[in-house]
Amino acid sequence: MGNILNIDCWASAHLPKEHFSPGLTRLSQFLAKEIVLSESCEVFTIAGTNGKGETAFFLAELLRRNPRGNFSLFTSPHVHSLKERFNLNGKEISEEECFSLFERVYARMQESQIPLTYFEFMFAAFLIWSLEKGVKQMVLEVGLGGRFDAVNVLKAPRILMSSISRDHQEFLGNSYRSILQDKLGVLHFEKKIFSCLPLRFCRQIVQKACVSQRASHWDVFTQNKAQIERQADYRFNNLCLARAAYHDFCLSGEALPEEEFWDLYYHFKTGRGRREFFQKNGTRIVLSGSHNSDGVRSLLKVFPCKQVSEALWSFSKRDEKDLTCILKIIDEYLDTKSSFAAFEHPKAFDSNKLRSLIDTRPWVSDHKKWISDRVGKQERLFLISGSYYFIAICRLYLKEQGFEKI
Repeated sequence: MGNILNIDCWASAHLPKEHFSPGLTRLSQFLAKEIVLSESCEVFTIAGTNGKGETAFFLAELLRRNPRGNFSLFTSPHVHSLKERFNLNGKEISEEECFSLFERVYARMQESQIPLTYFEFMFAAFLIWSLEKGVKQMVLEVGLGGRFDAVNVLKAPRILMSSISRDHQEFLGNSYRSILQDKLGVLHFEKKIFSCLPLRFCRQIVQKACVSQRASHWDVFTQNKAQIERQADYRFNNLCLARAAYHDFCLSGEALPEEEFWDLYYHFKTGRGRREFFQKNGTRIVLSGSHNSDGVRSLLKVFPCKQVSEALWSFSKRDEKDLTCILKIIDEYLDTKSSFAAFEHPKAFDSNKLRSLIDTRPWVSDHKKWISDRVGKQERLFLISGSYYFIAICRLYLKEQGFEKI
C-alpha cells in the first residue's frame, strides 16, 4: 500500500476496463438507498465539453471559503491517481481510506450481483463515501455526455453547462445540436441550469429544453458578455459560471466580493494538468491538457505562445479529421515550435497513424529524453499538451526527475 499506483492496480485487477455502457438502471438499483439519502444534499452537476473540470474546481473552492461549505468533489478523469476523483473539502481521500472504500463497495457489488461498469463503480464509491462523511453539498463533473453518465442518477437541483464542442462523436453524434441535447439529459423537471455558451444557437437549444422541463435558465454568457469578450479567456468564462451557481446557492449578503473573484482568476490552481508549471535548474515546463480542436484553440489563444521555446504534443483516440484540424490550429499559433510523440495507453492514438498525419512535422520517439534534454536551458518555457493521459505520464516523469511545481 506504500505505492500510490497500487490503487490503480487494484482497480485494473478487480473492475472491467473503461468503456461506455449506456443506461442508468444498474447504478440506480445498486444505489437505491443512497439516492434517496442524497436528496438532503445540495447537488451541482457540471456538464459540457471543455472547462467542466476547471469549473468544478472553482465552484468547490468557493464552497470551501463559505462557512456553510461542507462538500465533496467528484472529477474525471484523474491525472495521476484515482484518489483525485474523491475530494472532501479541498483534500483528496487518503490511500488507506480509498482501499477500504473500494473493497467495501466491491464486496457489496459481488453480493448484489449487479455488474457495475468502471465508471459506475467509481461514482457509487464516491456517493457512498460522501454520505458517510455527512457532506451538505456535492459537486459532480460529468464524465461523458450527460444523459447516461453515472452522475445523472442524482437529479441535481443545479446544472452548470460550460461549453459545447465536438468530442466523443462516436457516442454523442457529430453536430453541436446532438452533443448539446445529450448533455442536457442531466437537466430534470423544474431544476435550474447555468450556461456559458458563446453560440446563440446553443443558448436557444438550452432555452427550449428549459421550457419543456419547466426549468430556470441563467444565461451567464449574455449577462457577462462585455467582460467575457474583453477577457477572451476560457478560464474567465468558467469562473463566471461557477460564481453564478455559487450566488444562487448563497444566502442574501454572501455574494462573492469582486477582489476575491479576481484573486481566484489569477492565482487559484484548478487541478493537475491544467496550466500547471514545473521548474528545474531554470527550465520551466507547463502542462496543460487540451483534448479537442476547440480546447487547443482556446488554450493557444490565451497562452503566451511567443514565450514558448518548444511544445510537445500527443493525443488520445479520435477521428482523423479532428486530429488534422488540431494540427492546423497548432501550426497557426506555434508554427515550427511543435514536436509530436506517441505514448503507451489503451486510449492513445495509434502511433503509426499519428506519424503519417503529422507528415514532415518533428517526431519525438522518446518523450522522456525530450524533457531531459531541455533541463538547464535557462529562462526558457516549454509546453506539453494534448491528451490528459499523456499529461499524466509526463507529469509523473517530471516528479521523478526532481522538477518542482511552481
